[in-house]
Amino acid sequence: MDNNINYKLSLHILNTLKKLNLITEKEYIAIDKENKKSFEIRLD
Repeated sequence: MDNNINYKLSLHILNTLKKLNLITEKEYIAIDKENKKSFEIRLD
């Protein structure tokens, strides 16, 4: 449960960085992919 909350927080931060043009879409996707592994998010 905590991992899901932490993942959603990281997603919110990533979206903010992307909206501020501080990261590219490509960077966003790469970071999100690593975050999913780190937080063990299951997308089954």
